[in-house]
Amino acid sequence: MALSAATRERMRAWLARATMILAFTVISFVTLGGVSHNEHWRINTIQVTGESVTPEADIRSVVENELLGNYFFVFARNNSLLFPKQDIENSIISQYPRVQTVQVSYVDTHTISVVVSERKPYALWCGNDIQATSTQAAPCWFIDSNNLVFDQAPIFSDGVYVEMYGSLNPEKPNSPIGESLPSIPFERIKDLIQKMRKEIGTPLRVLFKENGEYELTMYSSNLYPMLSGVVIRMSADMVPTDAVKDLSAAIQEEFPAGTTNYRKLQYIDMRFGSKIFFGF
Repeated sequence: MALSAATRERMRAWLARATMILAFTVISFVTLGGVSHNEHWRINTIQVTGESVTPEADIRSVVENELLGNYFFVFARNNSLLFPKQDIENSIISQYPRVQTVQVSYVDTHTISVVVSERKPYALWCGNDIQATSTQAAPCWFIDSNNLVFDQAPIFSDGVYVEMYGSLNPEKPNSPIGESLPSIPFERIKDLIQKMRKEIGTPLRVLFKENGEYELTMYSSNLYPMLSGVVIRMSADMVPTDAVKDLSAAIQEEFPAGTTNYRKLQYIDMRFGSKIFFGF
């Protein structure tokens, strides 16, 4: 069926308008892209601040790499009004696990600010098993209070940080960075360590066992000197507040005030409810 003259005329008019709109869009796109490369908005200063042991030059290098190139092959990424803030923050955290937070912001037409904060060591992760390794024989790794392994640690004297042993989740073949201990036991152990330090003494190490039980080895105690080096065995359903309360009462009963001559204590077994056993 042949199109009428009027229909053909409308189609030509529609195609002409569409062509003009497309041409205008392309020209505008390219023009704005060109404007985005104007030196007036070009970033040439990157301010790096914050508490960090990661070298400023390394962080600045990550930022500079993210500013290279263009969006859609046209718009400059190093434009102070268009710079990829989220990409910069993600790249720094991805490349430097020790960094916990990054805040990137506009300062002026030539300057952006990068403020970093790093993870604080809470404890050491030293392997899956106490018998298989030690802080002297194998490397330990810093773990923060949020249960993330983030950097290899130097060798410390005993008692500086609590040593933690157990299987990480997930496990990586080459490096433990980015891994963590099972979350629920970790939070319980954090609470337990805090209460132990306040009411009993200083823990040295904690072993997370496969069956969910724990073994906590004491470093020292001013209140109960006999606890130095003692292993305290606890069940999987241990409640920190109750455990510390029961332990304190049991120690006072086993070693009354004024006790000076006591046998060498090896372990305390708290896995059987209200019954607490002392091993000599």
